[in-house]
Amino acid sequence: VPLALANAPTEISEAGHLAGNRLHNFPITFPFAIVNGQYRALEPEAFPLTGLSAATDINEEGQVLGWKGQIDPTTGQATRSVVVWGRDGVVATAPVQGATVDFDDFDRALLDAGAPGDPNTRATLWRIGQGTTDLGTLGGTWSRSTAMNLAGHVAGTSATTSGDEHAFLWRNGRMTDLGTLGGTTSEVGIPHGLS
Repeated sequence: VPLALANAPTEISEAGHLAGNRLHNFPITFPFAIVNGQYRALEPEAFPLTGLSAATDINEEGQVLGWKGQIDPTTGQATRSVVVWGRDGVVATAPVQGATVDFDDFDRALLDAGAPGDPNTRATLWRIGQGTTDLGTLGGTWSRSTAMNLAGHVAGTSATTSGDEHAFLWRNGRMTDLGTLGGTTSEVGIPHGLS
């Protein structure tokens, strides 16, 4: 059994809860949380591996947003499920595949829906227990989310009809093009989550 190379924190909540990943032989990680000073492994650290998983964000309740992946040994096809871990394991699984971006205390998770390696991901808001909302695009084929505030407004980047990249703000069900500062492209930061 390989020894852990390091513990890599990914997020800390306002309440001081920590989410992270134990790094083994890259890209092998095992997600963990430290809630109220107590360490909790989110997935069994078992070998041989049957899949990969990672923690990306944690909320005030100590719930952890992340993903679990599987690779079909015969086809090499990868799948990735977005999950929320609670005290007793996975408490919710998103109805779409994707990369995780942000998580709040109102059971909302922000993700970029699409299979691993898909260039046409879509910024998506997952209301846990209620389903997902595709945030759309600025006329192009893809959009990526970056962050969400407490009001549920989302910032990100999308392809336009002309194929350029523009920053956007999504609120009240509408995506607004934030334009550029005179060039042809703009973007909103880099997502903090491990995608």
